[in-house]
Amino acid sequence: MKTLLILLSFLGVCSCSSKQWKSNVNFNNPQNWDSGKLPCANNRIVFPDTVQTALLQTNISSVREIILPNNGQLLMLNDMVLSFSDTPSDADCNFEDVNFISPDFKNWFDPDNWQDLDALVTVETERVPCQYDSVLFPEDQVFAVNVDASVTIGRMSFSGKDKDTSQFNDFRNGPDGKLQFSERSASITIQGSACPKDSGCACGNDDPDTLKRICDQYSCMPISCADAVTPIGGCCPLCGAILVMNYDVATFNMADFNNRMHDDYHVHDTPNIANNRRKRREVDTGEVDIYTSMTSTGQIQMVLTDKESGSSNGQKAITLGLQIMTDIQNDPESFGVVDVVMHSSKDNTGAQGSVTGGAVAGIIIAVIIVVIVTSTFGFIFLRRRSTFFTKDMPLNADVDMSPGIPAGFMEELPGHPPAIHMQSFDNPVYNTPSMQDNLYSDPTKILTDIASGDADDLKKSGKKGKKGKGLPPSVENLDQLDDINGFDNPIYATVVKIPSQSVEVKMSPEDQHDGVEGFSNVGFDMSTQESDS
Repeated sequence: MKTLLILLSFLGVCSCSSKQWKSNVNFNNPQNWDSGKLPCANNRIVFPDTVQTALLQTNISSVREIILPNNGQLLMLNDMVLSFSDTPSDADCNFEDVNFISPDFKNWFDPDNWQDLDALVTVETERVPCQYDSVLFPEDQVFAVNVDASVTIGRMSFSGKDKDTSQFNDFRNGPDGKLQFSERSASITIQGSACPKDSGCACGNDDPDTLKRICDQYSCMPISCADAVTPIGGCCPLCGAILVMNYDVATFNMADFNNRMHDDYHVHDTPNIANNRRKRREVDTGEVDIYTSMTSTGQIQMVLTDKESGSSNGQKAITLGLQIMTDIQNDPESFGVVDVVMHSSKDNTGAQGSVTGGAVAGIIIAVIIVVIVTSTFGFIFLRRRSTFFTKDMPLNADVDMSPGIPAGFMEELPGHPPAIHMQSFDNPVYNTPSMQDNLYSDPTKILTDIASGDADDLKKSGKKGKKGKGLPPSVENLDQLDDINGFDNPIYATVVKIPSQSVEVKMSPEDQHDGVEGFSNVGFDMSTQESDS
């Protein structure tokens, strides 16, 4: 009851926020026991060997046994009565040990160690006491607080008594204060006043050093939206909307603005004091939570969030943010606002969660492997394309010819069907017809000139002919080529039927070989004679 009266007195003299320290080292705090519940009469109560301090505040009529610490301090209230008994007095209480958990000193800059009594604070740096906030350490509790950097606050109430800077420093340096506050070098300055401006005052905790100190103590909760937004002074991105407004100094009033948001849009903007859990939007009368404050940049920031789960988280807050922004733009003077812009998150189809560092590394490795494989196959494909013709490319396609290949290569014989082509190439073993002699108007010269040229070469060399391939042995003249459409010999030009002439091939006995069909392709006599017909 005393705590409530003190709280009401603070609210009566200032419009600032009041923040209460949540943890303690009291006997009657279930969080200080390893069982998660208070000891009962038949338990053996065990304190660790070393305990900084503990307040024996209990309503148990009798206990079975208490194991005291070797080093530490146990505090007892003046009106406390504690008795011991070996006779079981609680049939529902088991005979077991219950261990007191000696809590570590809790850091002043951890947002989870504070409960805002006036507003549902969304911005992490503003959940820690600001420069004009009232700080409350409740009566009949013992604390373990670590203040490792200097802070400035508006007011201080410690264990039911108001403190100014000098009084609180005297307490911190005394025997009880040393047990409850770990640092002596960091100062706590108490201004003794609330924010002097109706437009509101900046918290002051979003300067780079303090922001880092607060965010280092805080672990962000997973979110389920894409492109989450982070408020000015915030440590964590969130799903929802942020309205940033420039205001009229002469007309804007923070308290009136918040009342209008609450009344006109039915938002939830007050905390559930009974709920000290991390998730701050448990029970309320509206669907969207709202928190408005002054930033260090001299702007008004409104943060809108909702309680929707999964991919829908933040969507109702965005819808309401658009409505409020439109209303302000249509009538800015009634709000005391000059202009407004909105930043918002996007919905996401994925389940709520976060990506671990191992998953990110796996994704990067997979991308690298895909790039390497793709590059390898691309290189092979380009090499094959640059080395080989496609299988459908015709033989007589337009290609760049090497120097030395005579003009007329692969050309058609004049006066003959397209199917009869010159099928010859330069062979260094044999003589090559010149470009002028390559295409004849008289096809008979193809055979006679080649034969006579080979014979001349043979006479000059003095060597006998070698076996080779030429006309079939059974063909003695061209009249027998009626059933032969010609054949392509890669050494000589195509043999064709000549209706008016014939060619007789004479071979000497020494050029004949037993069991071999064919004729030598060098060293033979070839002559032409007129056909009788």
